[in-house]
Amino acid sequence: IKPMVALAALHYGVVTPERRVGCRGAYSLPGSRHRYRDWKPEGHGAVDLYTAIEQSCDVYFYTVARDLGIERMAGFLTTFGLGDLTGLDIGGEQKGLVPSPAWKKKAFRRPADQVWFPGETVNFGIGQGYFLVTPLQLAHYTSILANQGTSWKPRLVNAVRDPVSGAVRGLAPQKDAEVNATPEQWHLVMEGMLGALRGRGTAAATAGRNMTYAIAGKTGTAQVF
Repeated sequence: IKPMVALAALHYGVVTPERRVGCRGAYSLPGSRHRYRDWKPEGHGAVDLYTAIEQSCDVYFYTVARDLGIERMAGFLTTFGLGDLTGLDIGGEQKGLVPSPAWKKKAFRRPADQVWFPGETVNFGIGQGYFLVTPLQLAHYTSILANQGTSWKPRLVNAVRDPVSGAVRGLAPQKDAEVNATPEQWHLVMEGMLGALRGRGTAAATAGRNMTYAIAGKTGTAQVF
C-alpha cells in the first residue's frame, strides 16, 4: 500500500519529493502517548519520499496518512480497483476491503462520534487495520503501477476455439479507468520501488541480490510479530 499512499500524497500536494520526516523508531499522534512502531526500532533518521519507499519507513507513512486523511486516502486507493472485484473471468473472486468512516458506521452500527478514530488512519497508512486485499488485487495494482496508471482488466482466457470449425478467436484486452497522476509522480514512486531492490533497499540483500537487471518491488511490514 505504501507506493499508493505516496502517490496519493503527491497527487493531493500533501508532500513534495524533498520533504523530510524525522523517524526515531515510533510515531505518536499529537496529545497521545500511544506509540505506532516502525519496523526498525532505532529509526531511519530524516527521510524523504524516495528513501521512505526504498527503506519502507513506517513513520513516514504514518505521518503522510495523518496529513492525507482517511477520505482522500481511501478514495485514491479505490481508483486502483481495491475494495472491488477485478472482473476476472472465473468465479469465486473476493472484493477485499478499503475501510472508510461510512463503511465502519454501517458495519459496526456506532454513533456518529464513535465511528472513525485518528489512530485507524495512521494504521491504514501502512496497510494495516481493517484493510483487506487479495493476491489478485495486489497483482492487478502492481500492473497499474508498471503501466503508470493504465488499468487492464485481468483475465485467464486469451482466446476461444470453435469446437466445430476449430477457428480461434482472440479476445481483445479491456481497458479500465485510468489512475490520475502526472508522469513525474509515477516516476518518483517507481524510482523508490527500484531502490527497494538495490543499494540500501529493504529487498536488496534478498530478492535483489546479484541481480543483473532492473526490477521494481516493495516489501511489507507484518501486522503481528
